[in-house]
Formats: sequence, C-alpha cells, structure tokens
Amino acid sequence: PGHMHSDLLGVYAASGAEPFLVDAGTWSYRIRATQSVSPDRRYFAGASAHNTLLIGDVDPLGGLRGDFRDGEPGVRIRVRRLAAENRIAVVECEMIGHALYGGHRRGIVHVEGNCWILYDRLPAAMPDQALRLNFQVSPDVRPVPARHDFVIVEGRSDSFWIAKGSTLAAAEIVTGRLDPPAGWFSPRYGEAVPASQLSYALDRSCSSAALVFGFGGEDPFPVDVDEFDGRRQHLLRLCDRGKLVETRIGHRHDTDVGVDRAERKFSAAICARVSALKSVDLPTFGSPT
Repeated sequence: PGHMHSDLLGVYAASGAEPFLVDAGTWSYRIRATQSVSPDRRYFAGASAHNTLLIGDVDPLGGLRGDFRDGEPGVRIRVRRLAAENRIAVVECEMIGHALYGGHRRGIVHVEGNCWILYDRLPAAMPDQALRLNFQVSPDVRPVPARHDFVIVEGRSDSFWIAKGSTLAAAEIVTGRLDPPAGWFSPRYGEAVPASQLSYALDRSCSSAALVFGFGGEDPFPVDVDEFDGRRQHLLRLCDRGKLVETRIGHRHDTDVGVDRAERKFSAAICARVSALKSVDLPTFGSPT
C-alpha cells in the first residue's frame, strides 16, 4: 500500500495505440522535488492528478507524510453491477470505508458503436467543499473547447470528444500549473512535463454527474441529468444528433439500467433495450477496514 496512488475509480481512454485520457505517472518515489520546476510526489500520488472525483483537497488514501504511505489505506472498491446484453454493457463500482468518499459510485454504460456514458453518484452526506471531476490528457494530444461546452481532443490518427452533463460547469483546461498543481504528466521516472488536465466543477446542490465520451469526427451531443430521488433513480437524456436517447440509472433491483432510443429508425448497435439487469454479489477489492 505504500506505493499506492489515489486513482480509485479512475477511467482511461485510448484509440488503438494512441492514448487520450492517461494516468499522470510516477515522477518520483521521493517526497522532495528533484526537478526545479514541477510539483512534488504528493501531487502525482494524490487524487487531484487522477481521473476521478476530488472532494476539496482530500486524498481518500490519506496524505503522504514521507516518501510512502503508512499502513493500510482503509478504502475498498466494490463492484456493484457488471452485465452485458444486446450490445450494451454496464459496470458500476462503489468506494467504501472512507468518511468523505464512502458511497461514491461510478459507472460506465458502453453502447457499442456509439459512445460511453460515464456517471457518478455522490455520497449521501456531502461536505461543504468543492467537488471536481478531473481527467488527465496525454501530452501528445490537444484538447480544444468546442460549441455547447464540448471538448474535442485531437490526436494524430483519431479524435476523442467529451460532452458534459448539465450538472457540470464547462471544463477548465489547465496545463503546467504549480499553485495549486494541475496539468502534469510523467513520461518516465524522474521527469515531469506540462500536459493538459480537464477539470469539471460539480454543482454541490446535485447528487449526480454524467459525461459522454466518443471517438471519431461525428458531432458530440449534449447530456441532461434529471434526478428522481424518491426512487433513487436518475435519468440521463442524451440528444444524439437530434434523436433522443434515454438512459435510466437506478438503485432498485427491478430498475437497474435501461437504454432506449426514441425512434425506431436507427442502427442495430444502439436499438437494443437493456432492462432489469440484476445487481449481483461481486468481489470487493482493496484492503479490509
């Protein structure tokens, strides 16, 4: 556990051999800087450098007091859903065992041939602290803000687009900032270079957030997030190039995940309906609490 980075529930994206969303890297095993201009080990090991939820400046694994972490982190990840049917797959995991992050759920719905829907459900009792979703971009690609608060990440052989949900502010693109540190990548041990980081602020009055990812040159589409807290269910409305796609994400055994298309004239890759995917008892990863 001493070497662990706070990358719990992190996501990454690549097209073939070309990475787009990446891990920030190691940089160093020493707490003190070995480069004159770069953040220290605490940044690269902490949550703010990784593609996950950040609550204030709190590290879910605990802050570094020396070169390595002391003892067990006391945080586990439990797989809550894992299913695939009719060209649609879903996986959802939950962080447990932490006073602030415990109960945070992150899921991905993959609609084959179309997109990935990333959603976050926040812990039930949220503190009065800033909430952000961060995504580190490879230094070899270039993120460009586009219309309707989209971000297009331009690579050498492909492009990657991100459409934010309505409960998120427009992406802040930060590169090589030192105070507070953000936007750094370590291509190899002992080296750190500036690289863009996308940071989305989350409305603290809401309990969920969503983004949609896709590859290729087609136009991205906006995402709206509606909340039905009485049923512990959320509805993501995706306006896919003028056609409505609805994804229901619930927390009851009889209404887990559903993906519907408003019209019947569309490709077979996204016409399938997934309903009543049962939550299953799956293993838990990490250290015991």
